[in-house]
Amino acid sequence: MAGLSEKALEFRGEGANVVGLSADPVHVSKGLRDRLNLAFPLLSDPKRIVIRKYGVLNKDQAAKPAVFLLDRKGIVRWEYIGQSPSDRPSPETLLQELAKIN
Repeated sequence: MAGLSEKALEFRGEGANVVGLSADPVHVSKGLRDRLNLAFPLLSDPKRIVIRKYGVLNKDQAAKPAVFLLDRKGIVRWEYIGQSPSDRPSPETLLQELAKIN
């Protein structure tokens, strides 16, 4: 997430908003956002409503690491679902995929 934060201005320059989502309660997500000094919101989904809708709830009731790129209409145009917390695409990869959508 820190890598995404470092590239937040580039994402905004491409017309994209970066938003994180966690299964943690609000106070935990806020603490993580503050601790990592993230340049984007980190939302909480403790009831796992959105996490379930996107199909990224794992067997331990946590969210799998995942990235979704949506177009301006809210349609998912690209997704990556990882298997471990460190299994995430690089910000550069996301910017390349975003350029294909725009």
